[in-house]
Amino acid sequence: MFGKRLCIEYVDLVDDATYYQAFEAAKPAKARYEALVKTLRNSSPDGFTENELGALASDLLKRAKLERGELALQNIGPAFME
Repeated sequence: MFGKRLCIEYVDLVDDATYYQAFEAAKPAKARYEALVKTLRNSSPDGFTENELGALASDLLKRAKLERGELALQNIGPAFME
């Protein structure tokens, strides 16, 4: 068996959250994980749905600690484009 990888993502929950609240809070993280796994198996962008591409973009922004719209070229400047 090959080495195992562990994927952990924390979600914002209060201590007394219900199962339903935890389930709903985990949905975006699950979508990001499933899209990431699919990228390991599929190299064509045509193989992804719009929701999966959104999940991958969300994962990229989260890892870069950016909010939506902050990665726009007009916000980054010419240094990024070089």
